[in-house]
Amino acid sequence: MPTRARKNEYAARLKGYLTEYKKVLIVQADFVGSKQMQDIRAALRGQAVILMGKNTLIRKSIKQLAEDTNNTDYLALLPYVVLNMGFIFTNGDLAAIRKVVADHKVGAPAKAGQTSESLIMAPAGPTGQPPDKTSFFQALNIPTKISRGQIEISQDYELVLPGQKVGASQCALLQMLDIKPFTYSLKVSDVYEGGAVFDAAVLDIDDGVLCSKFSAGLGNIAAISLGLSYPTMASVPHSIINGIKDLVSIALECETFTFDVADKIDDMLKNPGACGGGGGGGGGGDAVAEEPEPEPEPEEEEEVDMSGGDLFGGDDY
Repeated sequence: MPTRARKNEYAARLKGYLTEYKKVLIVQADFVGSKQMQDIRAALRGQAVILMGKNTLIRKSIKQLAEDTNNTDYLALLPYVVLNMGFIFTNGDLAAIRKVVADHKVGAPAKAGQTSESLIMAPAGPTGQPPDKTSFFQALNIPTKISRGQIEISQDYELVLPGQKVGASQCALLQMLDIKPFTYSLKVSDVYEGGAVFDAAVLDIDDGVLCSKFSAGLGNIAAISLGLSYPTMASVPHSIINGIKDLVSIALECETFTFDVADKIDDMLKNPGACGGGGGGGGGGDAVAEEPEPEPEPEEEEEVDMSGGDLFGGDDY
């Protein structure tokens, strides 16, 4: 009887959370200890609620809630109720909740048979092991030398590659070097919101990514519309600018037709040094004004002309 009462209480809690909270993080809790779970609950207090439980009871409660409320949206959670999983219920920012969960990582020593998710290195440097353990390192093909009465690894050595299982010898070496290559935490795998389940990668999409994607799509629509000569809200500004360019070209070639924009561009073409304002324009104007300054040239030309007249003017004629 007490067991049935606890099951009913758990089912009521799960149904209450699914009704109260609109967002759910589906997490995997492999190798997460009770102390670590307690710390995560404390960090999320006031922001979210964590609920773990037996998968069969979770499935039964979700199905019952869907029947009672005539809402099949909850059934989208059923395929994800597998293995060692749990729920984090919240109405707040999902990305912020995930960050709090990710910050609570605990290092753990390697165990024989575990699969490594990342590269495990044996770093170069002193190991603190006496010289009589040299054969152990040689069996693993790790380059070593004796320095100051202890074994020293000569260079960084790749001990376990990603996707490989940790062997017994490798596990013993990592314990000798006091290396804890594994970290355990609640891993957010999926997100439930509005009756749909999404991969947790959607939480990495920020406003900057959305704006860049929207701008790229808007540019594609404008390009297609201009190519088809089919006006849309995306292409009309470009069409107007292109029309103004055509009118300016006509006005520059035809003196009888002009308008304000054409007059400004015509003035820019005739007086490039006066354009731009500020330091850049002023500098350009000064440079153009300085070119005619070398006035000695006319005097040199007169001297050349006079000498030419003496040589060719009188005798030839």
